[in-house]
Amino acid sequence: MRSTVLLLLLLVFLPAAAQRPRRQPAAPPASQQGAEDRLLADQRAIARLQERDIAANTALDADALISLTTDDVVVLPPGRAPVVGHEALRTFYGELLERAPDVQVLAYSENWEEVRIVGDFAFQWGTITERSKPSVSGAETASAVHAMRMLARQPDGSWKIARAMWNAAPAPAASR
Repeated sequence: MRSTVLLLLLLVFLPAAAQRPRRQPAAPPASQQGAEDRLLADQRAIARLQERDIAANTALDADALISLTTDDVVVLPPGRAPVVGHEALRTFYGELLERAPDVQVLAYSENWEEVRIVGDFAFQWGTITERSKPSVSGAETASAVHAMRMLARQPDGSWKIARAMWNAAPAPAASR
């Protein structure tokens, strides 16, 4: 009796189930599409920040570098006290440029291994390399640092550097 009931149920419901129209996959909800659009816009804005950072570092332009940071920026250079705020950052860059006034940056690159956006902040870590030479001696040098930065989204959708720290990495070979 039990098998007869089961067979009857299968005969009644199976054909009905087979004739149901198949559901089309739903389009992503508007909120998901909006989140994807926001992510792409953030990635493009962070890429623009990186381009401006590379150009400012290559030109050794302290004012341009400071313009890429938040007012409350904190920089943690190795072996030095924290640098907090624009005025302290201006002094820090001034000291660096004073020690090597005739340096020409030949190449400067940022290779961010990870960029993670979390709300209005983004975290990135990677390696920054540069090749330079003093105008006087002409001896080319190469250096590299491992760096970590925290970026903050600005009201206009752009991004600025809010926190930065680095330490020495194995120097790449200087090209001749």
